[in-house]
Amino acid sequence: MKDYNELLQKAEVYDFGTGRQIQYLIDLRDLCIKNTKKAPSSSEIEDLLVGTERIIKTIY
Repeated sequence: MKDYNELLQKAEVYDFGTGRQIQYLIDLRDLCIKNTKKAPSSSEIEDLLVGTERIIKTIY
């Protein structure tokens, strides 16, 4: 996912700030799915859901 984010940012589909936001959401997704050492906090889960909705509305 990180590679796609970088490619879309380089192709100027969205700006650097949006790319950073998306990277943060990717990190949160990975924490929720792949991490076995630490469970995500409720605020991190909320950030993921709200942030994803915001990005979808912004880009599309």
